[in-house]
Amino acid sequence: MKKFILVAMLLFAALAAACSGPYTNMKTNRENMVRLKPGMTMTDVEEVMGKPDFKDVLSMDGAERTTLWYFTNELGTKGFTAAMTRATVTREDCTPLVFKDSKLFMSGNYVKKYY
Repeated sequence: MKKFILVAMLLFAALAAACSGPYTNMKTNRENMVRLKPGMTMTDVEEVMGKPDFKDVLSMDGAERTTLWYFTNELGTKGFTAAMTRATVTREDCTPLVFKDSKLFMSGNYVKKYY
């Protein structure tokens, strides 16, 4: 009986850990994306979205472009696999938010075509 309880507890712990993985962030990020508006500052966006999964900064000819990447599995090739973890999330699985002059400039699939 003790072995059964131990196995059940381990199974429950594994399921709980799987539910707290990146898919939780994916759902939250998708829900929060609709609250974003062009022209928002990076601080405003991070208040809505939280910390990005990736951040890229490009400075060229005195202009700076910052891209924040949030996990949404928008175009990812992995789909819903239990093996996916925070460590395996790539930019391909994320939605980019591009800031020009510290204001939200563009986001989504359009950015991925020209990034």
